[in-house]
Amino acid sequence: MSLDISIKQKFPYFKALPFELIVGDELRYGSYEMMSLKIGAVGEGEFLLLHPKHIGRGFSVIWNENEKRRIDIRLPSPSTRFEIADVYRCVERIASYWSCDIEVNGEKVSLEDFRAGYKGMVEFEERTLDYMCGKLIDGSNDSFTLFSARWPLTISKSEAEQFSGNPVNYAEWLHKMQDIDAEYAEPLLYETDEGIIGRYIFADGISMILPKKPWLPPAAEGNGKCEKWIVSVFDSLAGEQLFDIEYCEFFAKIEKHCEPYDCDHIICKKLTLEEAKELE
Repeated sequence: MSLDISIKQKFPYFKALPFELIVGDELRYGSYEMMSLKIGAVGEGEFLLLHPKHIGRGFSVIWNENEKRRIDIRLPSPSTRFEIADVYRCVERIASYWSCDIEVNGEKVSLEDFRAGYKGMVEFEERTLDYMCGKLIDGSNDSFTLFSARWPLTISKSEAEQFSGNPVNYAEWLHKMQDIDAEYAEPLLYETDEGIIGRYIFADGISMILPKKPWLPPAAEGNGKCEKWIVSVFDSLAGEQLFDIEYCEFFAKIEKHCEPYDCDHIICKKLTLEEAKELE
């Protein structure tokens, strides 16, 4: 579920949108590499925008510098009132530059009606949040994975009880979980005669968000089951691999250096080189 906005320049399509106008003065942009966001990168025809003071789900922009006919914006649900405001300000900047038509979820609206719809959009997102929380609280679902601005976050009943009826708690949690100096562990997948092998890279001097149980990225789920999960531990300064270790053994050894993150992950503090070597 998402809020989809299409902005179409009226004929004769003579003005391309400047990238700086789309981003504005407050937002930061990036592009996904696998499941985490690389800040400052622009993907081929698409990038994501986030506000560094209230990082949430982020909103994607489909655009290229030569396109003069349209730009598309997508905000996932449930998002926060702060990000909805960011989207509305972005649309206002574009509408001030282009003579344009606006469509919201496939329905054409005037700019005035779009502006007037802000309160209703906030209320809709808050109802969506409460519905999701209700599914977790009543046991219909064990957890939900929210693909957020910097990386996926998983919520369970304990988080839902904090967010239900309190969207500010939800917004603060999204920001707190992503406003950190850490990397999100993502597996590299290899086809071998024995099947698919998943490999995580771990190095000293880097705080890393690690899964309690390794899992295939959504884009790779159709490739079949991963037969083996390993971790390659590196010396970050020398750029040299120190050793390989099976994930379950690595996880058992690394836990003493970690704190809880979300219900599916832990976060490991920055290890010294000697501490990393002791994992072997």
